[in-house]
Amino acid sequence: MSDSSLIRWGGLSLLIAGIANVLFWLLVIPIGTFVGAAASQSSLWVPSQLLHTLAAMFALFGLVGLYARLGDQSGRLELTGFVLALFGTGLYLADAIIALVVFPITATNAPSLIATDGALNMSPAYSAFGAIFMVGYILYGIAILRTSVLPRAATLLLIVGAVLVNLPPALVPMSILIVGGVVWGIGAAWLGYELFSPRNAGESGWLEIDKR
Repeated sequence: MSDSSLIRWGGLSLLIAGIANVLFWLLVIPIGTFVGAAASQSSLWVPSQLLHTLAAMFALFGLVGLYARLGDQSGRLELTGFVLALFGTGLYLADAIIALVVFPITATNAPSLIATDGALNMSPAYSAFGAIFMVGYILYGIAILRTSVLPRAATLLLIVGAVLVNLPPALVPMSILIVGGVVWGIGAAWLGYELFSPRNAGESGWLEIDKR
């Protein structure tokens, strides 16, 4: 596959990731929280966490396409941001799978573990997950802004969203986290659309694949 095809397929993946992430956070609104057995037993829990999982999975490949788009303009900051954002997104995927598989089972068999002060929700691992995601996308976003190859507004949305969605849930309202998740998703979808566009991938034609 040529670099231009990698960029376009990565762009499509990032576009899907952004849309899935927006839908995930919109479904969080009626659920209202991530803690407590009632949330995990909601009829919207599994659909929302499936979207969460899809968003993280597609974002991983999307980041690769984004890095390929930076090409020769990539330097140490771009590489550091890319690696941290990739790790952070991988942890976001781990968080999604835990929420999708473990939480509903726990809600039925050991609900105290997922209470507000339960062992699972008090684990420092979630803080580490969020911190790596936030720092990774801040650095990567700054690196993308420096290259000036993609819309600044879309990149700023990605950065702002990564910050807001990873603020400590004990200190900020759920509405702030939801806004952050939606903003990050819009930024990711916008950047994905730009990568998918033939003018940015350097291709003519639609979804052309290198056949070498």
